[in-house]
Amino acid sequence: MSVAVSTFGDTGPLAGRPGIDPVAQALAGFMAVTGPRGGDPTKAGPPVADATASLLVAVGALAALLHRTSSGRGQHVEVALIDGLVHIQAPYVGQYFLLGTQQPRSGNAVDWYAPYDSYACSDGKRVQLACYNDKFFERLAVAIGRPDLLGDERFARNDARLAHRRELDEIVAAYCRSRPRDELLDHLWCHDVIVGPVNEYAEVFDEPQVRHNRMIVSFDSDAGEVRTSGVPIRFSATEASVRRPPPACGEHTREILAELGLTDGTAP
Repeated sequence: MSVAVSTFGDTGPLAGRPGIDPVAQALAGFMAVTGPRGGDPTKAGPPVADATASLLVAVGALAALLHRTSSGRGQHVEVALIDGLVHIQAPYVGQYFLLGTQQPRSGNAVDWYAPYDSYACSDGKRVQLACYNDKFFERLAVAIGRPDLLGDERFARNDARLAHRRELDEIVAAYCRSRPRDELLDHLWCHDVIVGPVNEYAEVFDEPQVRHNRMIVSFDSDAGEVRTSGVPIRFSATEASVRRPPPACGEHTREILAELGLTDGTAP
């Protein structure tokens, strides 16, 4: 069994051409749907094409191993960065094929629900808020002390809220600006509103839920204590953990060659 990863694919008109994550984001249309409304196409901050491909490689390899176990036959697994990015754009791709429309760049908002955006708080920090159906809009209206919005024809249904998004955003934004972020979050969470903080990294890794999920781990290395992100999957019977640093260049060469039956005298 073998696994290959490339930017464009093993075969086809672009096979063999050099490429990395941002090139994949550009070709796959990911940049075209990312960025501020009316702004230029923007790549995602992290290397999302690389990350998506790594997950697809793991799933593909496991599926091929299962097939080999049941059939006795191995196979080649191929993953291309551009394919992974097309795959994770499924809602926008479906919209294009069904309606023939290009999803516009919309910043932190979407064109399907309202209110749905990031809003500044009185301390300059921001929250991301989403009301994707009438139930959650009702919770928000009550939470901000504006139950009258529920009887307003401009906001009674999602299509009406979208048509009057600007007026609604002004109401929500004014309320968010009236409170510091932590106080606002506690209040909205008490009403089961879909909302969360827009965190910087220092806040991410001080976040109690992130710590509870063990997404910060440390281990000893030759350079001293090293901190890194944890394992994002938890198993009830076979707990996974980060226990060792990544290998140095060539650190395990002799062990790997020995497993292949090669020694210092036979190695190329």
